[in-house]
Amino acid sequence: MGSSSADQEGRVVWSLWRPNDVLARLMGLMGIILSIISLTVLLPDVRYSIALVAIPIIIIIIVMSVTLSTKVKVMENGLIIETGGGDVVTIPKDEVKSKNILCIEKTGWGMRLRIWHKSIDRPLPISKGQYEALINALREHWNWTPPEC
Repeated sequence: MGSSSADQEGRVVWSLWRPNDVLARLMGLMGIILSIISLTVLLPDVRYSIALVAIPIIIIIIVMSVTLSTKVKVMENGLIIETGGGDVVTIPKDEVKSKNILCIEKTGWGMRLRIWHKSIDRPLPISKGQYEALINALREHWNWTPPEC
């Protein structure tokens, strides 16, 4: 019997899933624009035409934002990054620590977990609770705290 990827990497100690932010913002903007248009247009048949066009577009954007999402898993022995394109990158914890592949970026809007590794450069917004859980998991399992970017 072979060992699975999870067996080789240990157990998950922290994880994050983020939809593609650009597509999520586009969906929100489109929803606002279509709402304003449908509220201002008085002809009922035009509203139906807008709905017939808008609903499939919104569904496509939702599917694309989920499909093109980023998943980050901090394992006991390393980091696993799954990008929306179907790429899965596994990085041993010693490499993550020595090359500072993870860092915390503080912005005017909050905090972001930034991942820099080869062709991957992903800033992922995280909440205060997610940040504290990440720091606790990394301190406990890796004896490490990610630096500020």
